[in-house]
Amino acid sequence: KRERLGGGGVTIIGVGEGAIVIDDDLVVKGFCGGHSKTCTTGTIGRVGDDVFVVTGSAGGQLKAYEMGSFKCVSTTRYGSGIVAVDVEEGGKRMVVGLQEGVSVVKERKDDEVAGKGEGTRKKRKPRGGTYGFFTRGKNAGNVNESFEVKVDKKVKLSAGSKAIKGFQYSKALREALKSRNVKEVQAVTEELWGRKGLNSAVSGRSIDELNELFTFITRYITHPVYSSTVAKLAGSMVEVYGDEKGDEVKE
Repeated sequence: KRERLGGGGVTIIGVGEGAIVIDDDLVVKGFCGGHSKTCTTGTIGRVGDDVFVVTGSAGGQLKAYEMGSFKCVSTTRYGSGIVAVDVEEGGKRMVVGLQEGVSVVKERKDDEVAGKGEGTRKKRKPRGGTYGFFTRGKNAGNVNESFEVKVDKKVKLSAGSKAIKGFQYSKALREALKSRNVKEVQAVTEELWGRKGLNSAVSGRSIDELNELFTFITRYITHPVYSSTVAKLAGSMVEVYGDEKGDEVKE
């Protein structure tokens, strides 16, 4: 098919799974390939100042190539072979004739068509995984809807938690009791229980430290929130000491 282009013209000739474009002097301008089946038709389309070669194939593929580089910039697939294609001047409408006897008219929106002088072609969205996809928006300026995302500061660990991280189980329980915070004691006790280090944390304590533990246990053993944790603590005391220092612990 011969098409007018500038002061001369070009001819689009289907060759196997592609098409060659030659000028009036029979000089090959380029090759448009990539179809899955025989290329059956072709035309020239213009969008603003941009010129494209549009080809269709028996496999139902419609491809558009940049004139000059002949790089494929878009592919559309139809359920039937394509026998004819034509693009309206300005690129607003395109008619595709299918082998099954149906003509499809595709119309571009006004903001997607380049106007004369001030209009520009709508920018294509970058495909996922490409360099353009990961760098999109890098040149965007601040707008009224902009917002700042603040990252929360790292939570400061308690003395008991720090001791657990250092595998100092006895110190961890001692620091938790020193804090006078029942939730801190509960958290440390449960962590030591999970690490199977509660017996180790309870052992080796002085009379005063055992009295402190015993006071904590008697205060919270009946509390519905803390009773299960306190029971674990009491069980460890029984396992470690038994009756060894029972007469020395205050009643």
